[in-house]
Amino acid sequence: MATASSISELLQGSRIQHLAARIEAAAQPSIRLDSGEATDGPVSRLGGVPNMPAEWGWPTNHDGWPLAFIAQIALGGLPRLEGYDLPTDGSLYFFHDGESWGFKPEDIGSCRVLYGSDPLAKHSLHPLPDDDLEYQFKGVELSVRWTEKTIPDLRDISSEAFELQSKEDRSAYGDFEDRWAATDTAIKHRMGGHLDLIQGDAKIEANLVSHGIYCGDSEGWKLGREKGLFAGAKDWQLLLQVDSDEKAEMQWGDSGRIYFLIHKDDLAARRFEKSRLVLQCF
Repeated sequence: MATASSISELLQGSRIQHLAARIEAAAQPSIRLDSGEATDGPVSRLGGVPNMPAEWGWPTNHDGWPLAFIAQIALGGLPRLEGYDLPTDGSLYFFHDGESWGFKPEDIGSCRVLYGSDPLAKHSLHPLPDDDLEYQFKGVELSVRWTEKTIPDLRDISSEAFELQSKEDRSAYGDFEDRWAATDTAIKHRMGGHLDLIQGDAKIEANLVSHGIYCGDSEGWKLGREKGLFAGAKDWQLLLQVDSDEKAEMQWGDSGRIYFLIHKDDLAARRFEKSRLVLQCF
């Protein structure tokens, strides 16, 4: 991954090299996570069964069906990121029904994010609600790979600040993105920072859906723009990006990703129940 200081270097000689300062200002820090060995231990982990308080009920959707367990994160071991107001201790637990894409207002019940103030090691593995739970994933450890700066995708609302009006300028930015990620790996699990988008801006989608707008077709996006709701996407932050990962036997659509998103005000108030999920695939 390119370093923050290399933004201007990578733009040297490009038709958009004059935008280096703007791109640098738009870059955001992120915690990059790697999946590792199989484990059912009380550590940050994809899949398996959560180390969750026994008195907590297993999260369900609006129809009462249990959600699949996606990940648990030990917050105390994470690096601190400027502008990213995670709790400094405790644990986060992520659930999803395994199918919903998040573009319908009623999809709010398809995911849940829970916060507990205890470390993961304080709790035993929570019993499964049903041995026949449809979606179960293999437990693999998640470890911090590094912190890195992320830049906005051209589809990200933040890229509007670059004022890339011409096709040539947009193509030049796309080339810069490719060089920025030239040494990166295909699997991208992360917390915070800009999303690794596959389709449109998931933050815009989360904001529109939170306002009751269906985003399964272009009409919803058109309505959201007419209502001036696109700008509000900048207030949404990435809680957790989970990639398709063979180690955890996770596959989101056709080699896709899921994004757990939360409005910055809800993050500050610890209203994790307000989180939204967007699924994208190739």
